[in-house]
Amino acid sequence: MATLIDVAKSEFAKSNFGNAIELYVQCMRDSSATVPLCDLYFGYADCLAHLGRLPEAFDAYAHVGLNLAPGCIVPLERWRHATLALIQSCTLPALSRRSSLSTITAANAIPGTPYPEAIVDALLCPVCEEIPRTPVTLVCGHTHCKSCMRERLACRVCGHKIDSGDQEKDVLVCRLIERWWGQDIKVESTNEQAQRFLEKCLYDEALRCCNQSLEQAPNNFKGLLTRSEVLYCLNQFQSSLADADNALRCRPTSYKAHFRRAAALTSLGRNEEALVAHCVAVSLDKSGLSTTTALKHDITRLLHRLLVPQYRVHQSTTMPTPFRKRRKVFTVRSLSDCEDGNSSCGEEENFLHAPKRSRRSAGRPGDDVIPPPNARLRSLLERIHQEVQKNRRADSRTNPPHVNPTLIEASDFDCVLCCRTLWKPVVTPCGHTYCSICLDRCMDYKQQCPLCMFYIEDTMSLARHGATRFLEVAMQRFIPVAYTKRKRQELEPSVPIFICTTAFPSVPCPLLVSEPRYRLMVRQAIESGDRHFGIAQPSGKPPQNGRQQYFEYGTMLDIRDCVLLGNGCSILSTVGSRRFRVIARGEKDGYDTAKVEYICDSPISRERTGYVAKLHEKVLGKAVDWFERLPETYKTEILRSFGHMPQVEEEWVTERDGPAWAWWIIAILPLNQQLKGTILMETNLEKRLLAIDKTLNWQDKATSQKRQSAEPCSPCGSDGLQDCPTVDCCQRSPSSTHLDEGTAPGHATHFLM
Repeated sequence: MATLIDVAKSEFAKSNFGNAIELYVQCMRDSSATVPLCDLYFGYADCLAHLGRLPEAFDAYAHVGLNLAPGCIVPLERWRHATLALIQSCTLPALSRRSSLSTITAANAIPGTPYPEAIVDALLCPVCEEIPRTPVTLVCGHTHCKSCMRERLACRVCGHKIDSGDQEKDVLVCRLIERWWGQDIKVESTNEQAQRFLEKCLYDEALRCCNQSLEQAPNNFKGLLTRSEVLYCLNQFQSSLADADNALRCRPTSYKAHFRRAAALTSLGRNEEALVAHCVAVSLDKSGLSTTTALKHDITRLLHRLLVPQYRVHQSTTMPTPFRKRRKVFTVRSLSDCEDGNSSCGEEENFLHAPKRSRRSAGRPGDDVIPPPNARLRSLLERIHQEVQKNRRADSRTNPPHVNPTLIEASDFDCVLCCRTLWKPVVTPCGHTYCSICLDRCMDYKQQCPLCMFYIEDTMSLARHGATRFLEVAMQRFIPVAYTKRKRQELEPSVPIFICTTAFPSVPCPLLVSEPRYRLMVRQAIESGDRHFGIAQPSGKPPQNGRQQYFEYGTMLDIRDCVLLGNGCSILSTVGSRRFRVIARGEKDGYDTAKVEYICDSPISRERTGYVAKLHEKVLGKAVDWFERLPETYKTEILRSFGHMPQVEEEWVTERDGPAWAWWIIAILPLNQQLKGTILMETNLEKRLLAIDKTLNWQDKATSQKRQSAEPCSPCGSDGLQDCPTVDCCQRSPSSTHLDEGTAPGHATHFLM
């Protein structure tokens, strides 16, 4: 039998808990066992605990307490696995209940590990969980107290590394805090004084300060929590419990308040409630700071009291009582303080109601050695589970700090640059807040804060700033109508419009972007990942409401490459994609936007397919011949700007915008922009081919006439089209010999009839 016990212990050490359970059961059924039966049941229960089978494990632990011989002393060390299993069930909800305790990750044990933002309300400092004093907003967008950030290297919420320049006070957040919670800020100094008295064990002075602060702010969370600790130290446990309960009403998911409540309940002898409060507190502290050795020791003592209430804890050298160093925020007294012979602690009703059985009678062959279910103990475990789950579900719905509605004004959240509600507010190194887009646009003009003229050396870092979470949550909570309206303006689908020239599908369109508004537009298109924008030509009409008018039809451009110049300008390599028609016009961040509908060619009827195919072959041959007759210098310039003529698609009849070569020819023909825009809007391929054919005929005729008359080409002064310095000259400046609205109005309409 000794060998079987050794094998069971070996399997336990190897984490083969299932095998160890079977071996322990065999040992318990062997009547010739020489090993103490309580040791066998402890080993059996420890294996169940490591497998996450808490009800069965605690049945076995209770069974041990039931069958202990009078005077038998169990070291506190033997309950260690029960404590770890209970803590694990509270702190690792994502794991299966059958998971091993060895799966606890290191992140749960490392103090200061970043935890999800939902744990602390965004209007509170995530470090001290109080209203921020001298608020500092980091690059990641989370706001902390400046004093809380002095010794930290990273944001408590997201773990973002703190830069040396992140220590300036957030002016807007500071102004809002002073208006909303000015009274609470004033009592904070009194609470700090009470904390200093408490650390010096001057309890009467600390109580006086707490009472003074709560007279000014009766629902101040920190004041209630501090007074609860002071009253506990003065042995006024019922009053301490009342203050802890009031603190929980202010902040139901504060693990510190649950710990204070657990300490008071323990001293009042309400061990079951104290164990529940301890488990809830452990589950709420996602940072892992609460799971200290002292806390584990206290939970172990509580379990011992509940499972073996008639025996005193044996002060074993294997698990000495740890030295209790008082923590800054709260203190939990050692349970050993009230475990003397005259103490009333732990006088709750015993869990163990079944009659005791002797060791030998319990181990006779054929008897069922598996401990029976303990109804009350299982009810306690179920209660712990329900309370933990309830508080965890409420974690993301924590009660926010109360703000008097009369102190909230929508104008407090207006951007000083655009005079609209802030959108994605960011903070400059000097502490001033603007819309991220407004600040980005200002940096294109001058690298200074618009309010205080502070020089911003690294403007690129502003693009990496996260939106100030404090302001975003405050706007969603206090001015939802204005915030939703601004959000709708920013997020409703619209296309940025570059008012410049006419572009065509599948045709490259090189651009030099120099205006600040279009530099911002291009930068946003690239940073968002869309990498496209619309382009349309000016309509020539007078500006309306201060905005330049543009043609109703345009083309989407896809950005292929962007070269930034030293002066902030950029050279774009783009290519046309889809044609669109403007449905509604708008404005965003200084440039034009539009709601659009995309257009495509109408299907060719079966009767016209043959004719269109012949027309296509005819016009294609004529276009190739015309291009080949151009001088080499012109062809070189055209190829550098627009590339080679696209190959004819196999199914060009079914293409969304027709054959790509037709758009390439239209782009290089010397037509004025108005005519090109008219051709762009045409969705009939046959009419478009006829327009190209007429234009090529007109060019041949005009070139022939110029050669005969040898008259110079106006306005550039060269002899004929072939001697014109650039094709662009004819695009920008219509002459008497080029096809435009002035010289051939009949042709301009006939081409597209």
